[in-house]
Amino acid sequence: MKILIVSVNAGGGHTTAMYSLLLSLQRFTPYVDVEYFISRNRDLEHLHRLAYTKCPYLYNAFYTATAHSTALRKAYFGMTTPSIRSFYSELAPMLGEYEAVVSTHFMQTYALLKAKHTLGVPTKIIAYVPDFDHSCIHVPSYAGLSVDAVLAQGTALLAALARHDNLASERIQRAGFLARPAFTDVRALSPAQARERVAALDIPLVSRLRADAFTVVVTGGAYWTMGLYDVLKRLACYPTTRTTPIFTQPTNQILVVCGHNTRAYRAYSALRHTTGLNIIPLPFLPAEQLAAVFRSADATVLASVAPATLYELLEAKAGPLLVHRVNPGPEQGNLSFLLQQRLAQYLPKPQKLLNVLLKLSASPQHRASWQQAFWQTAAHERAAAHTRARQNAELIVRVAAEQAASPSYGYLPTAI
Repeated sequence: MKILIVSVNAGGGHTTAMYSLLLSLQRFTPYVDVEYFISRNRDLEHLHRLAYTKCPYLYNAFYTATAHSTALRKAYFGMTTPSIRSFYSELAPMLGEYEAVVSTHFMQTYALLKAKHTLGVPTKIIAYVPDFDHSCIHVPSYAGLSVDAVLAQGTALLAALARHDNLASERIQRAGFLARPAFTDVRALSPAQARERVAALDIPLVSRLRADAFTVVVTGGAYWTMGLYDVLKRLACYPTTRTTPIFTQPTNQILVVCGHNTRAYRAYSALRHTTGLNIIPLPFLPAEQLAAVFRSADATVLASVAPATLYELLEAKAGPLLVHRVNPGPEQGNLSFLLQQRLAQYLPKPQKLLNVLLKLSASPQHRASWQQAFWQTAAHERAAAHTRARQNAELIVRVAAEQAASPSYGYLPTAI
């Protein structure tokens, strides 16, 4: 049995979700031949950034409306025809080689359904929804052809599908998550040991990292870390007092995960130089190094909210989560999940975020108490996500195996 997982170039979250499914299948169903494919199309990443930054309110209103309007969902797929055509050209030639294909993005799912309908192949199409979102746009259909199963993080979406779609209950399942082994391995380290590991990396400035200092890690998407620039700059302006130590002192330090965002890397490097802020920007890091960065956190500040980052932070036993901003669209659902499960505090006002960071810095006792409470809550969600990951793998294999009993399809290649 051959299974393919496909992902898009639209941020690290979709790719990380793909790796989670890959690891789940390899661990829990090792007898299955599983492969993955990442699209070469980069248009979605640029479209997301444009929508999030230039017209966020309009985008959010449109996205919210698609949850309830079939007509709007059809209009969306009509407007994105060029991208769907690109996905089709990549995926259609491979479709007949696999018993099942799992898609981590709805536009690829739509292209796969179109290819299945056009080519007449029996391959099962499974939609994976990596966000805690409720919009039915994530589970499209084409010419009356629906997906064969759905894995979704959000319970609201699963409930909507159970009420209105033709999928049987055994074809709908809450998604789990398995982080890559590097994020599990660092759990054996203390935060101080993780900082020592990071400080030994061959990266500019990290040798300045102190193992005994209060450490804030800023992450949540390389492109969005610049959204915290003005907030962090204000930390360099706080006067020295007995209760609110400033972040220009060596007792406090900030690690900013900039990834491939060279603009953010340069900006934070300059901020360190011009203000004396004890901040260390980090370039793109492989999983092993990023995991150590996460484990080093006494507190983690998120510049956006994605389940992939969330579960990697939980796996690495990072510090408590402080959310400062979210992107429009599916991230609203992600934030709601974090707050409902008491996995984060939402601090969109800069002054409140700064006050919390200063309080944590000034009071090791308060910091330790908060960390223990967070780790206890995080452990529960981590274990539940692992259980769901096993169930996901079993569902995928079960659906893929049904092909043998399905009617045969003729292979009728047709140009799109």
